[in-house]
Amino acid sequence: MVDYLSIQLLNKSYLDLLNNPNLDFGFEVKVGGEVVEFPYVAKVRNMKITIKSKHFILLEGSLHKFKNTFNFDDFRFSDVVDTIDFICSVLEVRPENCILRNVEIGINIELTNNP
Repeated sequence: MVDYLSIQLLNKSYLDLLNNPNLDFGFEVKVGGEVVEFPYVAKVRNMKITIKSKHFILLEGSLHKFKNTFNFDDFRFSDVVDTIDFICSVLEVRPENCILRNVEIGINIELTNNP
């Protein structure tokens, strides 16, 4: 099962993400009142969106936990597809404009003997 992903978003304006009503980046303010420009970080459930620069945006987290808030049940390929589609709609990105940077895959093995 696919669990943790790290995805780079391409062809996405960082300003669009900062103005996305589904995301709360907050803003870190330095002493003296100036806003820290990068990185900006927001969360959608357990998924973290980091705008590292104007041209580098990273999405990281567990698809399984995003969908279920836990990851100890079956998570089928159809669940992966549905979850990715939902995240893409929230972030207003297209899957073909994403680069998979890291993927964590887990398996469940039923044992015949008690370990």
